Amino acid sequence: MSRATVFAEALAGEQDEQLPNWWQRALGVRQIDRSFRDTAYRCSWGDFVKRFGFELKYSIYHEHASLVVCFIWGNFYIGVPMLITQRANTEDWNASYGISLFARALHLNWRTRCKIVHLPWDWQHVRHTFLNADGSAHHHCGRGYEAPPAATQETHPYTYVLKSGAVQRVNATVNGEEREWRWRWCTWLPLGRVERSINVAFDAEVGERTGSRKGGTLGCGYAWRHGETLEQVTVRYPDTVVGQLGPVWEQHENSLKSAPVEIDEARFTEMLDVLPPHGWHRQQSSESFKLSERTSGSITAIFCRIKDRYFEMQNHIYLTHEDILRLVLCSFPDAA
Repeated sequence: MSRATVFAEALAGEQDEQLPNWWQRALGVRQIDRSFRDTAYRCSWGDFVKRFGFELKYSIYHEHASLVVCFIWGNFYIGVPMLITQRANTEDWNASYGISLFARALHLNWRTRCKIVHLPWDWQHVRHTFLNADGSAHHHCGRGYEAPPAATQETHPYTYVLKSGAVQRVNATVNGEEREWRWRWCTWLPLGRVERSINVAFDAEVGERTGSRKGGTLGCGYAWRHGETLEQVTVRYPDTVVGQLGPVWEQHENSLKSAPVEIDEARFTEMLDVLPPHGWHRQQSSESFKLSERTSGSITAIFCRIKDRYFEMQNHIYLTHEDILRLVLCSFPDAA
């Protein structure tokens, strides 16, 4: 039995620890990384990732080269010497040689070139249909793009509440569509998948980034569930509300507030340096500032110094220095 087989079998029953145990260390594991979807094991000889697939490649990433091996389960990334000289002003820093299976297709890599060979059961789009509001077909437009007919569109009022509590009201124009995919080599067979969805177009920007450099949301798409109307689908958009949510949002922000707690100078200085402070106010015997990155809505972390004592709490970013001092002294009257 090979070292690779023993390693894969041993990992199959490992627990959820972040540090390797004794037998994992004996196999060369130095760190277990669970920050991604697939658990990765950083080893003295390379990496091992728990995932399914097929891959056999010599891969380069900047100054490092690896032999990538995966047969059905378990990706091994074994460190090997650099065998090519990277050319200037090219993509050689991310070159690879070999074959891999990804999304129902074989990828044949030669340095910076890639040839994709679609497998017989890969999906091919064969039909695009515009739907009426009741879900019946309006007309087929083949595989190409076509603007939705006005007869298939509906416009509804749309309300979105920002984290700050501000309410955005726009109009949402929606239309339903249906698409069908079949096996690439057997499109004549009724074997495939059909997906029904709606497109949503807003007449103005919506969302937290409205008016910013990146801009707000101007449109989106959603799966159209059976039995729903177009209007009901638009309401499934995250944070959509119908009616006034002022009291609900106030309750949400109040749940995030916290009473002042005493901290040390190191914590106070660390938070002052981590981001540009908001509302930094300094006096001889007191000082306060708020984190510019809010927790939610208008709630953020607030830090305060009274003489040589330091405090932290969660509250509204709009509090004045005097308001902050008053809240702290209510909890710590001996700090005056």
